[in-house]
Amino acid sequence: QQYSALLARESYRAGIPRSRIFTHIVPMDSVAPTRSTVSPAIYTSVNQWSIPGFTMSRSTAPYDVERLQQLIAEEEPGQDRFMCAEGYFGGQNDFEGFQAFLDDVFGHGGSHIVIWGYTDPPESWYAGHPQDGAIAAARAWLAGGNTSP
Repeated sequence: QQYSALLARESYRAGIPRSRIFTHIVPMDSVAPTRSTVSPAIYTSVNQWSIPGFTMSRSTAPYDVERLQQLIAEEEPGQDRFMCAEGYFGGQNDFEGFQAFLDDVFGHGGSHIVIWGYTDPPESWYAGHPQDGAIAAARAWLAGGNTSP
């Protein structure tokens, strides 16, 4: 927690607005209590100088978005935003699956998302392919937030 807070604080002091500073951990602690360097506790991503950020995927980085919000609020009351710093197509390549993922993130306080997968090598499990429904869902969302086919 101290390292993330230090980096965020120094970025903030350098003039970068809080709304543009994000931490980044895996939010598995929202599913089951964890205490490891691979999956640290949610509180390690929350501080007064940044927006908490998380790797989120229903298949590779499980999360419970409502519990995530609760854990963020416990650490910093009033903080109602987070970032999906890594969101993967892998395991949710169909239109409905990725639509539900986007709705989950943005319907529960997500302010930004970085989507990984489209440029991965074709053999990568994380790769998205132009014909995948997930690509269509992401494009529909980018075109106006409407993820209807």
